[in-house]
Amino acid sequence: LKATEVSYGAVADSVFEVTPPPGTKVVELSSPAGGAEGGEGDAQPVTGLEAVQRQTSFQVSAPPSLAGMVRDEVRLVSSGSEAGALATYGQGLGGLAVLELPAKQAASGEGDEAGGLQLPSVAIDGATRGEELETPLGTLIRFRRGGVDYTVAGSVTPAVAREAAQGL
Repeated sequence: LKATEVSYGAVADSVFEVTPPPGTKVVELSSPAGGAEGGEGDAQPVTGLEAVQRQTSFQVSAPPSLAGMVRDEVRLVSSGSEAGALATYGQGLGGLAVLELPAKQAASGEGDEAGGLQLPSVAIDGATRGEELETPLGTLIRFRRGGVDYTVAGSVTPAVAREAAQGL
């Protein structure tokens, strides 16, 4: 492999615009409103493991390190009416993001929440189900354990993502 040309400069915003295929279920994550004192307009994000833990209905895992990477931040996020935690590990490319949300109860089968998308299975200790999506750009693993839905994602190899998932 040989690089013959390298260029540096600003990347157009359009490069990051994604249009999901028809029928794709999109879940919007945002900082919960009123996360700090004051009105909605001046609400500050809730960060830090202890502050986030006080506002979630489940025990947030977010260990100090995962897969050899130090935890960078824990931030309160919401998915609909549910409060959850987003923890980041490492810096830049090769870093990890871990999303923790209370488990949703599926009424008619576990594949329903992903719109019928079936990902390859992966074994995670203590998990009731585990799924893995490996791409050339990175790996995503999602699983459920102890009433919590976990999603581990990063521009990392499947081995690194699995190690991180096992550490939760």
